[in-house]
Parts: sequence; structure tokens; C-alpha cells
Amino acid sequence: MTFVLIVALLVIHLLSSSVGWGGLGIPFAVKLVDQEDGVNGGEREYKVVIRFVARANMHHLNEFLGGKRADAPQDALQILDIVLRELSVKRFSPIGRSFFLA
Repeated sequence: MTFVLIVALLVIHLLSSSVGWGGLGIPFAVKLVDQEDGVNGGEREYKVVIRFVARANMHHLNEFLGGKRADAPQDALQILDIVLRELSVKRFSPIGRSFFLA
């Protein structure tokens, strides 16, 4: 799960930088080892491509939280939801949008 958090932080960093992607993705491969899986020694390789999808304006979120904006910026809230859920997934069992003690 740490991999997901690192990728999320990388995406946030790349989105906040002034360097444009030009429509190209950032490809790389990841090898994960599952100790319980006996197939292929428990090692699987995944090919990952990170692409720019959209830019979330955190200034709109700040205005909403300050009461200056009536509509909630859903894109910024979704990004924060994904990043903040990562720690909870490590400690609790997620079922739907809720977390329960294991």
C-alpha cells in the first residue's frame, strides 16, 4: 500500500509543477512479491503509466472551507480522499466507504 501513497504523492507533485507533460505518460514497471502466493515464486510484475488527467485547484477548496464559496470542489475533495484513505487502509478493514476494526 505504500506504493499507492508514493504514486499519489508523485502525481500531486507533478500536477503542481509548472512543467507540462505534453500528453505523454510516465511508464515504469513494478515487481511485487506476495509471500502467500506460490505461483511464480510469489513475484508479479505490473506495468504502470502515470498520465496527466486533470488539475485540481486547491484554492477553490480553501475558499469553500472559509465559507466564501457555496459549491464544494469535488476534484480537490476526491484527491484528498484518496491520499488520506491510504493510512486508514493499513490500520482498518475497508468495506465500501467505511472502515472497521479487523
